[in-house]
Amino acid sequence: ADKATQREVTDEIVPGLVESFTAESTSVLFFSYGQTGTGKTRTMLGTEASLRSAEPHEEWGVFPRVCTAAFDKLAALRARGVKCRLSGSAIEFYLGECFDLLSSSRAGNSPVQIEAQSHMPAGESCVPLERPADLAPFFEKVIANRTARSTNFNHASAEHSGSSRSHAALTLTLAT
Repeated sequence: ADKATQREVTDEIVPGLVESFTAESTSVLFFSYGQTGTGKTRTMLGTEASLRSAEPHEEWGVFPRVCTAAFDKLAALRARGVKCRLSGSAIEFYLGECFDLLSSSRAGNSPVQIEAQSHMPAGESCVPLERPADLAPFFEKVIANRTARSTNFNHASAEHSGSSRSHAALTLTLAT
């Protein structure tokens, strides 16, 4: 079949990713690729309305589901006495530049530098993420600051900001 629910996608890919990330301290990458209007952002994040939920939501995409699964794994580690901290950051790549989606505003975007040697971002905001309720304010900033507009494929409305006009990287960092 060419269609799958958010839960089906998550059930297939998330357990292994989260296990590698939390237990093996492995970097994990997941991304979506395709033409404008094919649902990449929805697959990765879910609906904008679902991202305002302080609890897991049926329409959440892969990223919030990965976060929730990571919260569960980290709670188990903490119960065994392991000290760990999860944080999130979000950057946008737009018109050849990189911007911090957690501190940007329509009044002015906060640029992020990419280190020449490591090709890693430097100077982006990081926020602690401890439980599902921490995700709503995180996503609120990301959506508010992401460059989007109405297109023939994705019309902007009160419930949807339209088509994303950039690439974004949402990063989870686990410190133990």
